[in-house]
Amino acid sequence: MWREEVGSKGGKETLKRYGRSWMKELGKRGLRATADKYFAGSVAECMSYLRNKAAELQWLAAANFTPAAAGPPSFGPTCRFGRPEFRNALI
Repeated sequence: MWREEVGSKGGKETLKRYGRSWMKELGKRGLRATADKYFAGSVAECMSYLRNKAAELQWLAAANFTPAAAGPPSFGPTCRFGRPEFRNALI
């Protein structure tokens, strides 16, 4: 069994055991932890980053790119330290 399958099975088991409200609480805790760690506690800025990152990945998929084919690992256009050639790609 692949890791993804194991993780999915574990998530489904947790959902079955504890219910939707617990899973919702876990999601809130995870978002808050990410916002605290990377965005100085700003949930709005964190959500904006996540939406922009999703749009970037959709743009790359539409252009027939993969993140690996787009060059060496980088922060991309949605991060303050992104590569200049991608910064304005979604604007």
